[in-house]
Amino acid sequence: MSKSDIYGRVNNLDLLRLIAATVVILSHSFDLFLGSKEKEPLYLLTNGQVSSGNVSVIIFFLISGYLITQSYDRSQDLYKFLRARVLRIFPALIVVVLLTVFIMGPFITTLSPSEYFTSKETYTYLTMILLHPLGNGGYLPGIFTNNVFPSAVNGSLWTLEYEFFCYLVVALFGFFRQLNKPIAVGLLLATVAVDHLELSVSLIDNAAYFLSYFSAGMVFYLFRDSIKLRGSYFLIALLLLVCAGWLGYLKEGLLVLGAYAVFYLVFGTKFKYPGVSKHGDFSYGMYIFAFPIQQILSENFELNPYIAFIVSALITFVFAYASWHLIEKRAMKFKRVRVNKVLIEKAI
Repeated sequence: MSKSDIYGRVNNLDLLRLIAATVVILSHSFDLFLGSKEKEPLYLLTNGQVSSGNVSVIIFFLISGYLITQSYDRSQDLYKFLRARVLRIFPALIVVVLLTVFIMGPFITTLSPSEYFTSKETYTYLTMILLHPLGNGGYLPGIFTNNVFPSAVNGSLWTLEYEFFCYLVVALFGFFRQLNKPIAVGLLLATVAVDHLELSVSLIDNAAYFLSYFSAGMVFYLFRDSIKLRGSYFLIALLLLVCAGWLGYLKEGLLVLGAYAVFYLVFGTKFKYPGVSKHGDFSYGMYIFAFPIQQILSENFELNPYIAFIVSALITFVFAYASWHLIEKRAMKFKRVRVNKVLIEKAI
């Protein structure tokens, strides 16, 4: 099998992203229905190094690093690249924030309608649309105040600003024609170094953490012709990953060994299910809609985290299905709309 066949359209990208989004819901079920992840199986198994939600988000960033680098490498067009990224992130995000503030909020707040709509917090929450919320942007007045995990409205959205930051990094290197192997490897090493400095500046620490996994995906894409994807190597990577976890270096192991395992499952395995997204790509919708749904269930029912996961996942899938067909798919059509660049430059 040639390299072009291995990295072709027949792969498990959509399947793995959907599984990762679903596992995030499982992980959050322990936080939102028990108040902590201490009983979460992977958290227990790794002695608190990672939870299944952590690993799922890492998978997202690894795959994103590969796909976003591929996207710029193929287009070599900054405007098209940024337009595609904006259209993928913002339409569904805007809708989920507006639904949260103006539909969910008034119905479940403990405040009166006038108190809710005259509160500064209500409108501060709208800045979630900007990816980096202003002020106390993650909370709404009178919402989920008595929950097991109190007041948090949508704890999944905070990673999106780092996702988009990674897109901008690719755009920057691509624009200056520096999207190459030495730059990607240097970025990986630099972000790992910064992450281990523990600067106590959350924005920098988080950016370095997520960018390290994203850049690992970049490296894999740029070196893809030199990397052999074999089942025996996959098993060795898993064994070494277990050893890294036993020694307390699981997060570091995930950068290389985890990345290899992920991309083997995506491209290398003979068992591929490309038809999983035949009816739509629901992973993003699952990710951004699940948390408030889980919080509503937590507010009204005392559920075992596994039962809570099943119920939450089923309800969330309905929203993700609607989000894809009514919002995301339609927004993505604008990627193919031609715009006169001369007019844009004159407007600027």
